[in-house]
Amino acid sequence: MFKKLCILLIYSILEMVKPLIYHQYMHNLYTIFSKILKICKQFGDNLINEKGNIPRPGVVPKFSDIEVIALNLTSEAM
Repeated sequence: MFKKLCILLIYSILEMVKPLIYHQYMHNLYTIFSKILKICKQFGDNLINEKGNIPRPGVVPKFSDIEVIALNLTSEAM
């Protein structure tokens, strides 16, 4: 009886660890981001300039406005 209980306990521990080991699914963030970025560029074609920013005076940021919007939509989609 005790041996059967020990086996069941070990099995239950393995059941809990199994999802951590075998289910290492990760979303491909860059792929989803590039797809959403392409869609955002199609929708905002007449609103953004060639660098992907909304035209305004001042310094040009390194990370364009359209990329910020696409990254935000990507995070919401996941």
